[in-house]
Amino acid sequence: METHYEKLSNDNKHLISGFSCESNTDSLPANARRKVKKHDKEIENFLKREALNEQNLFLNTTHLLINDKNELVGFVSLCNDSLYLAEDSRNKFKTIYASVPAVKIARLGINSKYHGQGYGEQLLKYSLFKSIQMCDISGVSFITLDCYKHRESYYEKFGFSKTDVQPKARPYDTPISMCKHVFTWLKELSQIDSV
Repeated sequence: METHYEKLSNDNKHLISGFSCESNTDSLPANARRKVKKHDKEIENFLKREALNEQNLFLNTTHLLINDKNELVGFVSLCNDSLYLAEDSRNKFKTIYASVPAVKIARLGINSKYHGQGYGEQLLKYSLFKSIQMCDISGVSFITLDCYKHRESYYEKFGFSKTDVQPKARPYDTPISMCKHVFTWLKELSQIDSV
């Protein structure tokens, strides 16, 4: 299925009205099921009620992934961020700065009917592409995101790891901060493409 990206606008906002990213939670205990459904609803509400307003205030940009049937497959919202690096991380990434520039994946959602078809990975790669484009304008070292515990292993699969700073107490509903070094990711992708 062919897809393309469009920045959210008044011209395409009609595509978001039927968007639902509700996950299949049948295998989860009741308490976890409620929390996952709550988090999915937060993603939907952001897209439907907040995304365009925040974009108009220059707080983020939302990019829609649209298929050849003119259906919204998923979306990603990006904004600027900075990432604190502890001394070990500064040594690992060869920087003297404790705080480095980043692009944040503020929200990412996939339409329920397209779950499990690789579109999440496609949106992550698109975010990397946009981050690399930013390097021509200003510095970007990392891509960051916050996720809930039930999504942590998904992002780890793509090489994201917990940031150096995490909340001390971690109730289930506390987001986990994760990051990936932009140029490490780019190098990984170029090695895959050359095989």
